Amino acid sequence: MYEHIGETRLWDTVLGFTCIVVLLLLRKVKDIKVSSGSASGEEVSGARAALAQALWFLSTTRNILVVLVCAALAYYFDTRKQTPFVLTGEVKPGLPSIGPPPFSATVGNHTYNFMEMASTLGSAIFVVPLLSILENIALAKVFCEYYFLYDINF
Repeated sequence: MYEHIGETRLWDTVLGFTCIVVLLLLRKVKDIKVSSGSASGEEVSGARAALAQALWFLSTTRNILVVLVCAALAYYFDTRKQTPFVLTGEVKPGLPSIGPPPFSATVGNHTYNFMEMASTLGSAIFVVPLLSILENIALAKVFCEYYFLYDINF
């Protein structure tokens, strides 16, 4: 990271930090307590329950909301032929063919075998799958808590 700090682009950094702040704020939205209000009746409690459920949904879907907003922002700038952010570029349509993963790769004039690729990845070869599993467990806990909180039966 320190070697390439000079290559940091301002708007990519601003977008990244803005996304982090928005994600952290949206994470706390589910903790907002909906007040009882002055009116009484069943419609008020129904409205409170709907608001509480909407806040929970907003907090739970925060990741996809940030991705969609950033994608819309990138599309907006792309249609205006402006490039404040570095974009991935064209993505081939369709699914990749089914087969074993590549055990060698050619980059430039050098062909890397599996051991060279694994050593280049370093600890990420274990960390990325572990983080994926932890993310799935965290999502399962969130949805499980929601179903127990609202006593939903299947």
